[in-house]
Amino acid sequence: MTFIRFRRKTLIFVTIALWFIIANSARSEPERVALVIGNGNYNHVANLPNAQNDASDISSALSRIGFDVDYSLDLDFRGMRVALRDFAKRAENADIALIYFAGHGIEIDGVNYIIPVNAELQSDKDVSFEAIRLDTVVTSLSSSEGLKIVLVDACRNNPFLSTMTRTNSTRSIGSGLGRIDPSGVLVSYAAKGGTLALDGEGRNSPYAEALLQHIEEPGLELGKMFRKVRDTVFELTEGYQEPFTYGSLPSEDIFLVPAIASKQNADLLAEAFAKADRSQSLADWNIFLERFANEHDHPLYELGKLRQAALSQLDARKTNDNRRPNALTDELTLFAAAESLDFPRAWALYFDRYPNGAMAKSAKLQENVSFLNALRDRVWGRYRNLNGGNALTQEMLQTAMEMIDLDEGQVTRIQNALTYGRIGFVGIDGKYGPKTRNGIEKFQERRSLPVSGLPTRATLYALTQTGGWGSSGRLEYDASIFPTSGPLARVLDPQAVALLEQDHRLDRVLSVFPGREIIYGYFQGRLYVATNLGTTIGSSDLRVLEEKTEGSLIEIDSREEEEFIRELVRFDQKLWGTTSIRNNKGPAIGLQQKQGNWLWRSGRELEYTNWAPGQPERVLEASPLDESYGRLVPLERTGGNNTRVERIGWATTSNLPPTIILEIE
Repeated sequence: MTFIRFRRKTLIFVTIALWFIIANSARSEPERVALVIGNGNYNHVANLPNAQNDASDISSALSRIGFDVDYSLDLDFRGMRVALRDFAKRAENADIALIYFAGHGIEIDGVNYIIPVNAELQSDKDVSFEAIRLDTVVTSLSSSEGLKIVLVDACRNNPFLSTMTRTNSTRSIGSGLGRIDPSGVLVSYAAKGGTLALDGEGRNSPYAEALLQHIEEPGLELGKMFRKVRDTVFELTEGYQEPFTYGSLPSEDIFLVPAIASKQNADLLAEAFAKADRSQSLADWNIFLERFANEHDHPLYELGKLRQAALSQLDARKTNDNRRPNALTDELTLFAAAESLDFPRAWALYFDRYPNGAMAKSAKLQENVSFLNALRDRVWGRYRNLNGGNALTQEMLQTAMEMIDLDEGQVTRIQNALTYGRIGFVGIDGKYGPKTRNGIEKFQERRSLPVSGLPTRATLYALTQTGGWGSSGRLEYDASIFPTSGPLARVLDPQAVALLEQDHRLDRVLSVFPGREIIYGYFQGRLYVATNLGTTIGSSDLRVLEEKTEGSLIEIDSREEEEFIRELVRFDQKLWGTTSIRNNKGPAIGLQQKQGNWLWRSGRELEYTNWAPGQPERVLEASPLDESYGRLVPLERTGGNNTRVERIGWATTSNLPPTIILEIE
């Protein structure tokens, strides 16, 4: 799908996100909290392929419908108890408290347990000391006065049973989980008591797939939702598996997602929106807004208002627009490209060309959302979900200035602009501290910009119009203030990238890696690209990739270059493993061993090194077929669940890691 066809869908998504932010700030919603745990990588038995996918996808779905989600993967015994303890406190004042667990479970002598990843369960007696009673999970919600829900996708076939020693011949060990009689809590099993649930052959288990299909359905009453989940699972498994719900719901109807319009109205609204969108006529948008004024809370209505406002701006400019006739088309095309990519660098490239263009109002709003999303990705990584909202956490503020490549001189010019722009004295010291941030907030408010206190590209342009710069000189900047495409690797539209970056090197890379997630960035004029290949490859395959991209594995010559590379890859767990950061899965770098000595693959000697403790290790060189490479390893991790790499070092390996970083002159 090209970015032009994708543009409208992307804009709808971004605007819906904006609509939810505005709506949530304008009214007080019931408090919803959720704890989601996915245990898939077990230490002593085979892994569950889908448990982490299930937890990740359920967590995202819950976030989208207003839950504040605590999301964790592969918790050990202590981690599960701490997670339940902490969540019990959060659930006390919640209107809805929900716990979802995907992983292994077991029933012994009528007692149900869910199993941490470090459990060994060598005998049936060990279960009391190494597993978590399901009663404990249910009891953790006892202090909550609101609706309490526990979803257990833990009835899968249990590999512990084949090795577990039975110390008492009369002790029963069930198949799946046993029935439960909860008091005041609704408990849903993936399979009814005493039966097994399937892990699934696709991305999700049948139970998770059914939940994902129905949990976000507008106007679906909760009891009916569980019935539809049961029917869907029964159909997906051809009658093998049947979920079951224990406990009862209150008498009043409960909707996780309220109906926003009748189906007939929604269909009419969507049809009218599509018609106005095709025509791009101001008159058609005016008719649309007048006809559906009663549906003013609908996301498409909000989007229609934005489109109508943009066309009104264009209409007002026509008489004074002395630009060439196709300039507007060029701007809309570039806007669509930035909208498709939707990361801060993309919007900065748009503003470089059209700092005050016809679509500037919409671009400023979308740039701000993109900026905040990038900050969230830097703080919580790929697999952590944050409930929607416009609030900046302290951690997000701390990482914000690391994301923007502004030097001390540029910050000084910003401070001068704020002072001469009559915002007030913020202190001119070249450091972006609280005073400067407060000054930016006031400036953004006066200029009707999204208020974040952060120097977005639109804010920097507005600052250049203040007129006063003092002795520091005028602020000069361009899209290079965002040197990378963002914290996380993504599938990028080649046409959108080509229009914005105009870099044939990057065009070539995207043609070599079609449909693959990448991160790219620029350092001293060189292009750097990181991607996870999904598997290890040999030296011959690597040479083919290097020839096609006209690049090579990175060769690090300075601390500054290494710092740029760390910033490029440190936030995406997938580049360091599958779903978490692992010591033995760090990105490959262009080292090789020759006669016991380590050199760059180009043959150059190492002018700069940063070996991790205990490195370099000698790699076997018994034959010409033996291979040797370097890789980055995390020396320190930070963030919840160690979601990002703080310090890196170098290590050696005989196998090329799945993640590679290429540099292209």
